[in-house]
Amino acid sequence: MIDSSRLALIYLGAIVTILALGAVILSCLRAPVPDQLWNALSVFGGALLLQMPAALRSKDEADK
Repeated sequence: MIDSSRLALIYLGAIVTILALGAVILSCLRAPVPDQLWNALSVFGGALLLQMPAALRSKDEADK
């Protein structure tokens, strides 16, 4: 069974992926994507990627 912290990470990853795909689709349609959106996506996605291994590692250590 998946606990709530891993489920939250999965949901956050899905949200970031959907936002990134939306931004890519907008850029492919040649609609201007604001720089603030790119900055927010990169910062949020980078923070999520940095936190995910630490959260999973701490959960695995707690299971032992």
